[in-house]
Amino acid sequence: MDGLRALKDLRDDVVNKALVIGFGFGVISYLVTVVRAFSYGFNWTLYAITLVVVYLGILVYYRKKVKLGFKVLSVAFIILMALITGLSKYGFLVSSKAYIILIPIFVSFVMGYRRAILLLIFFSFIYALFGVLFVYEIIPYTIDVRAYILSPISWAMDITIIILTAAALLVVGKKYSDSILLNLALIKQQNKELNERERKFYLLFDHSFDAILIVKDGFIVDVNTIATKVLKVGKDEIVGMHIEDFAPEKQPDGTVSALKMREFADEVRANKSKSFEWRHQRYNGEEFDAEVHIAVIDVEENELFQVLIKDITEQKQQQSEIEKYRLHLENLVEKRTEALNQANQDLLNSNNQLRKQHAKLEKSIAEIKSMQEKLIEKEKMASLGVMTSGVAHEINNPLNFIQTGLYSLRNTFDTDLQKYLSQDDLTTNRQVIDYMEEGVNRISSIVNSLGSFSSKGTAGFTVCNINDVIEDCLVVLSHEIKNRIEIVKDFSASKIEVMASEDGLHQVFFSILYNSVQAIKHDGVITIKLSVDENNNVIVFVRDNGMGMSKVTMKKMFDPFYTKKSPGEGSGLGMTIVYNIVKEHGGRVKVDSKLGEGTLIEVVLPILA
Repeated sequence: MDGLRALKDLRDDVVNKALVIGFGFGVISYLVTVVRAFSYGFNWTLYAITLVVVYLGILVYYRKKVKLGFKVLSVAFIILMALITGLSKYGFLVSSKAYIILIPIFVSFVMGYRRAILLLIFFSFIYALFGVLFVYEIIPYTIDVRAYILSPISWAMDITIIILTAAALLVVGKKYSDSILLNLALIKQQNKELNERERKFYLLFDHSFDAILIVKDGFIVDVNTIATKVLKVGKDEIVGMHIEDFAPEKQPDGTVSALKMREFADEVRANKSKSFEWRHQRYNGEEFDAEVHIAVIDVEENELFQVLIKDITEQKQQQSEIEKYRLHLENLVEKRTEALNQANQDLLNSNNQLRKQHAKLEKSIAEIKSMQEKLIEKEKMASLGVMTSGVAHEINNPLNFIQTGLYSLRNTFDTDLQKYLSQDDLTTNRQVIDYMEEGVNRISSIVNSLGSFSSKGTAGFTVCNINDVIEDCLVVLSHEIKNRIEIVKDFSASKIEVMASEDGLHQVFFSILYNSVQAIKHDGVITIKLSVDENNNVIVFVRDNGMGMSKVTMKKMFDPFYTKKSPGEGSGLGMTIVYNIVKEHGGRVKVDSKLGEGTLIEVVLPILA
């Protein structure tokens, strides 16, 4: 590549110098032509030569930027124009006919002999054409030959063109000589480099760590030293053997080795190279695993295959051992993982059991706490019952004295004092006595209700009158109800009896009515309705128009210790106790409430529990 580049630069330099020299002599010739025009007259040829000189000057100015082929063709065109203008004017005497010799030599140096010969034939044809035209007087010859020959200008023109032609030939010859010497030096240098590279290649080839075979048409033509050791055969014996002689009949996958080799050869021709693993066979018949790399090499139109063979038998054995060790490790890891998973599962099971036991324990604690609160509540109610019973008993004694005194006092007014008092005084005093009796009767009614409310009942269920139980609860709550809440009673019968715990029923309806009373902050109405359904169940409806409850509160109202009251105002067990007592009686409690619209509580109790 360096030699070709130098030759191209040389040709370009020759053409550039020829352009400069040609332009210089061209200017001189042009000046001579202009002077001669004063003797023979100005015509179109002078103008044509003027344009040619201007064009040549532009080409010389831009010679380093113009391609070599274009410059050569431009020079040929300029000389052609000079030849045509000279022949058309001076005919046989034209001085520029010497260019017919120059231009083929010049072109051959740059563009080759074939084009130079074609150009020579073309220029000769132009010269002959003008000769025919002058001989047959198609173009009239008007030049005075004697005057032309005796003219110093004619001789100056001839000598100028002769010198220009000779100088151009000398330049071309000199450059040709330099080029030949340069090419000889380059060839010598390239031969030296080629020999050095061949020596290095042979050293690399012969001292490679892998076996290398050079194969042509399937036959081995050369091998390196390692190849003879790998295949266990001498170099003189292996050269000339077929490559298929060093492969078993079949490969481990069952494919025929010869067929597989031909397939690989086609693939290498298509892709220029291929790498694969192959089962080889040594000269003594011993088989071994190898890693093969094949590359196709084109040498002087001969197709050669470079086969590189690397014995990987030990590598395969190591891989096999590593694979066995890997599988062994995987088995150990798998067993260990299974053991860890089992231990983890046992731990999870233990945790789940502990969580279940913890949940049961929390539930038991909650139940115990609930039972404890219920027992405390029952104990409070029992204490309240004992207290109210004692209070009722203590009130009854003086109440009996007052009733006896009132009875005696009324008899006294009716009999002994009539004659001493006026009729108006008797009437007034009798009204006072009536008021006193009414007050005493009301006190007696309250004491009787407290006695009923505080009754502990028996261990089993007794016959209880629902109407009386509700009335007793209303009496106890009368101080909360009075002058504020209207009680509307709708009892289908005056006496509805059930088998139940009277103490429990008092607790149920007292809690329900008490909650209704507290839900009404100012004035309001509580409606109580008693009825018996077709299943022989007592249904008690208690409706109030108080503040009502949200859905969240309704869902939690039967939960132990849940209360919306401030601390100290309630334990949150009232409705829990109601639910449990009704459930113990085989009944059910249903609640329907809307916030701001009041609450409806429905209690269903079987008549025979």
